[in-house]
Amino acid sequence: MNDRSLTSNSALTRLALGCMGLSGAYGKTDDTQSIAVIHAAIERGVTFLDTGDFYGSGHNELLIGKAIAGRRDLVKAGYVRSIGLSEVGSETIRRAAKVHPIADLQIEYSIASRDPEDAIFPTLGELGICATLYGVLSRGLLSASPIGAGDARAHMPRFSGANREANAKLVTGLQGLAKRWGITLSQLAIGWVLGKQPQFVPTLGMRTLQQLDEALAAKPLTAEQLAEVEAITPRGAIAGTRYPAAHMTSLDSEKR
Repeated sequence: MNDRSLTSNSALTRLALGCMGLSGAYGKTDDTQSIAVIHAAIERGVTFLDTGDFYGSGHNELLIGKAIAGRRDLVKAGYVRSIGLSEVGSETIRRAAKVHPIADLQIEYSIASRDPEDAIFPTLGELGICATLYGVLSRGLLSASPIGAGDARAHMPRFSGANREANAKLVTGLQGLAKRWGITLSQLAIGWVLGKQPQFVPTLGMRTLQQLDEALAAKPLTAEQLAEVEAITPRGAIAGTRYPAAHMTSLDSEKR
């Protein structure tokens, strides 16, 4: 395993900054504040910014372009350093690796979403592929983040109806652990991932300087702490799928 690096020349920090939330995915954002968060992350040693051309219909890439102007050369002539995959299953990873070396897989992983443990993570380990893990806070479910106007989470299964009520009870239990350990709920969720998969890189959607500092202060949970967390939220305990049913059926990573 490449231990938190995508290539030998591309070392990553312990956490990556997921930038989708900086372009309105979870409610109104302010570009000035967003750029300040990106600058602060870079100054604190974060070297990985995660974006996509459909985040904010292109807004996110433009935002990052403004934030890193003068700090980084922009890509010329379409060359890339390495190739990664997103949300694909073990079979696809193996097929792709036969065509070209794969550096990284982006996949959702958290206390609430543990399916990659079955086949995907073992395949990555076998082939020496790194992973960037998004959804570590399960879109704010594991940090008890409130849902406001324009928030896309209101339509997601884990935040709807009876699922929302059931999950809130589990999160309350985790809050009790976090309080006893003297950490925040977010740090517990991040620390769980750091403790479970120390060879991979969690990607956090930090929208404020406070969230950034909180995430960077998270430490891996001990084996004893991991066991306590999983006693409260065993695998499969979180109610609802991570995306609506139609989206779930389209994900290669969900094929069995």
